[in-house]
Amino acid sequence: MNRGNATAAVLTAFLFFRTCLAADTVRGTWAIEPTGKTGTVELSLQLEPGIYEFNDERAWATRELHGLDVSTVARHDVRFAIDRDAGIVTLRGSLEAGKGGGVFDFLPSRQYARELTLLGATISNAGEQLAMLACDVSLQFVREMHDLQVSPLTPGILLAFRVRDVDAKFVRDLRAAGLPAHNSGTLVALRIQHMTPELVQAYHREGINPDDALLIAMKTQRVTPEWIHEFTRVGYGPVPAGDLIAFRIHGVSADMVSKLRKLGYPNPAPGLLIAMRIDDVTPEYIAGLQARGINGLSLGELITRHIQEP
Repeated sequence: MNRGNATAAVLTAFLFFRTCLAADTVRGTWAIEPTGKTGTVELSLQLEPGIYEFNDERAWATRELHGLDVSTVARHDVRFAIDRDAGIVTLRGSLEAGKGGGVFDFLPSRQYARELTLLGATISNAGEQLAMLACDVSLQFVREMHDLQVSPLTPGILLAFRVRDVDAKFVRDLRAAGLPAHNSGTLVALRIQHMTPELVQAYHREGINPDDALLIAMKTQRVTPEWIHEFTRVGYGPVPAGDLIAFRIHGVSADMVSKLRKLGYPNPAPGLLIAMRIDDVTPEYIAGLQARGINGLSLGELITRHIQEP
């Protein structure tokens, strides 16, 4: 038996063994093309229309496509496989100059589905399990997040973790920076907002110790450590995180605080500053009143006066 036949025989025997541990096979189509980067190809997988929904396209390392021959330029038949915890995909078709396509069969692993159920992530169908395979949601990855007491761990959350690069190191680093980092949805949101342990520590240096949800809101509203420091620089603060978010929304700035201080209002309450912005009571408005000899009014009185003016 030559080497090619021997390899095919071993692969066939291995696939038969895995099939015995798998659930019912589902079928789809695949297409492949070069990425221009050595050692990778662009592979798309799509299940046939029906009860399951799955359509995925991403770069794959050729070392994970067992048996794929991309070195032959002329048109040739191919048969290769993807083997991960979630199951095994066997693909067959043809390639020419690195481009081609064909059909595939996906054999979901029953053992994988059982273990995920025990870890709190029940898979609902083969399409969802194929997505877990494509995103490389391994059992080790799920166990790590489970051991870190991250919850809930649904298949959708686990897929989002892999897409957004939320892993055990990210969780540990956030906790080392002082965040609880237990809620899975919040972890995804923190990653989307490009939150890092270094950024958390930068907020702490400005006297701000927000929880996960407030951090997300601060990042969304561009309440950065640098912007917060502007208030510290003019001697105002520390300001609670919730008020800083309101400051950003309504346009309260360190320059406004500095101008009010020069007009005789050294330490206005955050709520008054926000009310001033809402009712358009500016330092320039106050300076105009003072120039006319109208002095000694509190900020609350100034807001009321401005609202009552025709």
